[in-house]
Amino acid sequence: MKVLHLNTYTYNKSLSFPHYQFHKILLKNGHESFIISAKGDVKENEIIYLNEKRVFPYFDISRFVRKLYFEKYKKNRNNYFFPEWNLDFVTTKQILKKIKIKPDIIMVYWTKFAFNQKIIYELSTFFSIPVICVMVDMAPMTGGCHYAFDCERYFERCGKCPALNSNKDDDLSRKTWEFKKKYLDMTDLTVLAASDILSKQVSKSSLLCDKKIEKFLNSVNEQIFVPQDKFLIRDKMNLPCDRKIVFFGAASIKEKRKGFSYFKKALEILYKNLEKDKLKDNIFLLIVGNNFDKCKLPFEYKYYSYLRTEADLSKMYQACDLFVCPSIEDSGPLMINQSILSGRPVVSFDMGVARDLVYNGKTGYIAELKNSSDLAFGIQSILSMSEIEWNCYSMNCRKLGMEKCSTSSQNERLESLLNQVIKNFKDKRYSK
Repeated sequence: MKVLHLNTYTYNKSLSFPHYQFHKILLKNGHESFIISAKGDVKENEIIYLNEKRVFPYFDISRFVRKLYFEKYKKNRNNYFFPEWNLDFVTTKQILKKIKIKPDIIMVYWTKFAFNQKIIYELSTFFSIPVICVMVDMAPMTGGCHYAFDCERYFERCGKCPALNSNKDDDLSRKTWEFKKKYLDMTDLTVLAASDILSKQVSKSSLLCDKKIEKFLNSVNEQIFVPQDKFLIRDKMNLPCDRKIVFFGAASIKEKRKGFSYFKKALEILYKNLEKDKLKDNIFLLIVGNNFDKCKLPFEYKYYSYLRTEADLSKMYQACDLFVCPSIEDSGPLMINQSILSGRPVVSFDMGVARDLVYNGKTGYIAELKNSSDLAFGIQSILSMSEIEWNCYSMNCRKLGMEKCSTSSQNERLESLLNQVIKNFKDKRYSK
């Protein structure tokens, strides 16, 4: 089997991303797999970049326009919106020049700025092959929003878009919807949804509801994200061994949907609840993420702005007693998968992949969405457990992670799924 993966970026700092994990699974299984990205720094024979020998780097125009138009002019920093514009003039012809073999199937992931729906359709038509869309956010099912929050306009045809502060039916979101619809209707597409919630969102989308939908949790490398003796790791990282460590991380802490404000409030509630409890002085926070303005938190903490590798990130899970995910809108996040596979309980709001991996009384606690008091209750309940109880939770997490999102558990399923999609496509062609 020959598989072509399209993802805008392939960087060493992001090797946990689905396109790279699926690529590695297929290579390990003996298939021909290669990635085309516009930009990146991973040096491997099977990874091809469009920006090689290009005078002007990709996405300078796209990024500038998005920030100027959507953040400055539309005054909406909280909603990530970008239409199917091709401002950097990426062409199907450029991509075809880079492809040396005929693929049997195309897998698309995060494609903004590089591979719009027209390009994906033209590639699938040129090779006469099917496409699998791996949902890393909501962008493929909307008129431009990567996260819809409470908006249900994508159930219909978008328009009157809250992200654009628009009251017009025929606004940019509607035009983007129509552009996508034109090419999606002509594309043999199967959707992979990384959580139960995402699968239900796809089924309601007016763009993708008529496509075949498969739930397929994001893969995590179980040889990197593996349980370790937390006290041994803490000693190496110069972290306190005599305290309970709570881990929180996000690519951008200032991003509204990552819920840092809810986490901060939960910590304040927790501190107040523990005023007469010795546990109050026994909690230490481990925080990782960009754009963190050091703020007053009720517990002592250590902050890391940047981690270079997956191995560095895995140590954060290994060192902690608990990972807290206060995201209020997310298609994953992948960090829940990583924590569960690392044998670390998760406290999360009821969203994203939490429903698939976080079980009250077994692998963590799911709190009511946006309810900081309930989030605080979940944190306290995990931290108050005895070491014997915690070890039981840790083993439950590792076992569930190995069953549901480890690369080894997904080897056969991924291969079977791709073969079935290819077979169905050929059968449809021959029956015409």
